[in-house]
Amino acid sequence: YTAESDALTFGVPSVGAHQFAVTGFSSADVSLFDITNPAQPVQVTGAETAASGGAFRLRFEENADADARYVALTPAQYRTPVSQEVDTASSWRSAQNGADYIIITHEDFYDTVQTLAQYRQTQGLRTAVVKIGDVYDEFSGGVFTPAAIRSFLRYAYTSWAAPAPSYVLLVGDAFQNFKDTVKSGTINYVPSQLVETDLLGETVSDNWFAAVSGDDLLPDMMIGRLAVQSAQQAQAQIDKILAYEQNAPGAAWTSNVLLVADDDESTFRFVAEQVAERIPFGYTLNRVYVEDYPPNDPTTAIQAQINEGALFVNYAGHGEYYRWGKWDNESAFILDLDDIAALQNDGKLPVVTVANCLNGYFAGPKQQASLAEAFMDQSAGGAVAVWAPTGLGAPFSHYVLLNAFYDAVYQKDLHVLGAATTTAKLTAYTESPLLGELVQIYTLLGDPATKLAAPTNAPYVEETYPTHAAVDIPVDAPVEILFSKPISAGSVVVGSSDPSLTLSQPEWLSDDRLLRVPTPGLAHGQTYTLTVAATDLAGNALRSGPAPQTWSFTVTADDVAPQASLTVRGDSAAAPLTTTV
Repeated sequence: YTAESDALTFGVPSVGAHQFAVTGFSSADVSLFDITNPAQPVQVTGAETAASGGAFRLRFEENADADARYVALTPAQYRTPVSQEVDTASSWRSAQNGADYIIITHEDFYDTVQTLAQYRQTQGLRTAVVKIGDVYDEFSGGVFTPAAIRSFLRYAYTSWAAPAPSYVLLVGDAFQNFKDTVKSGTINYVPSQLVETDLLGETVSDNWFAAVSGDDLLPDMMIGRLAVQSAQQAQAQIDKILAYEQNAPGAAWTSNVLLVADDDESTFRFVAEQVAERIPFGYTLNRVYVEDYPPNDPTTAIQAQINEGALFVNYAGHGEYYRWGKWDNESAFILDLDDIAALQNDGKLPVVTVANCLNGYFAGPKQQASLAEAFMDQSAGGAVAVWAPTGLGAPFSHYVLLNAFYDAVYQKDLHVLGAATTTAKLTAYTESPLLGELVQIYTLLGDPATKLAAPTNAPYVEETYPTHAAVDIPVDAPVEILFSKPISAGSVVVGSSDPSLTLSQPEWLSDDRLLRVPTPGLAHGQTYTLTVAATDLAGNALRSGPAPQTWSFTVTADDVAPQASLTVRGDSAAAPLTTTV
């Protein structure tokens, strides 16, 4: 073997006794270590050095196993610490701990995040603020590795005092190039895990940290990240989160939703309309579909709608790290970093969801923010949170995930952001395990404990059969009522103004939303008025909707029984036979 720059790491060609010679050292002072177990290196004694061809050669003999590894080097190649400081021991590997809400933060932001931790504590959450250095110390022997984060979270989930932690917030930006071989100067404050994907290859996944129970890829905790590079950035994002939760609920703009669709494929408009179908009656849906432009500029329209305020902004279309797709014969971009920097929506922050590629990729060089990071960093507005992928995907996969998210918010009343995103992943994966890659790469930039500023989601009647003022209804027709969301079965009361009308026991046909009420005894030509009352699973009573809670219909007046005529021919004579049926 030949050393390079006075050092060489090498193995053995086969099991058994070997004589080794390593040449090319500039000094006779050469040390040899057995590093077969990297955690417990052993210095090898008995090696000899001698001059050889203007350099020095190391010789030794070993009876080695096949996996044996050695390193030979001069003292000049020893690695020395950049700095040394006294470590304050932590005790996170103790079953005496307990928390609902864990913040894992870089030391630079430790003081800054205390405000958020204290606020969550006032909401009744047990909180723990953990320095990333302490995670390395206790769960990876002080070695920088993302695996330490999952080891810590798995321990907390399985061993801390019950109940197990629910929320995890990572505070600090990450960098995919761990060793910064590109010399960008980017600091990996809180690393993310590298995962292999079919469509992109290697990308980052915070979801990996939260998959702590079993060997599956599904998250067991709700996880988000503030991808910040300074205490000032961290403070600004925390201030936005706190202001949103304390001031936004009840504001008129929280009944607005903005839907944006690229014009390259009709599929994008379809995805947007799928989201629209899940937004309750009474919201204002503002659509910016790029195929409708020009005239005018979709970017300007998007900025104007965001500045007016929207609870959600959803984009379906093409995308890359720092912008949405192209328009106007591919001469301009629908939205990019400069457009986000120009927003003026302070105090009216949306949650941004996207059905596109790469907008959530937060682990690039420090000089280049992703679109999701730009929304979060915008000091005069931007977004309170962004849910976006760190890799590639396809529209039909995206729409399954987004449908599950908006159903979680409006059908299941999951108004804590992390609960909605996590439930969406579980639902989408259950529907199709082929969506596992999206489960891994969709990332929440924001606090998973954020409470959405959505208006009270009271139920309403979407449709009735018969409809209001309907006529000529069959005498044996049942009554059917479609509610906007699941209803508490025991709360439903259907009544009639006609005491002669008998209403049978209602039956649910699907998802605690569609109710059928058999109505034996409807009378010909009679008009009936029905009223329904009900509450949802949260106890909210019915509100006004597209169909009334009190409605009337008229049964057909036709009470003449149909007749069937049979003609029987015999002996060349017609013999009519009439019977009532």
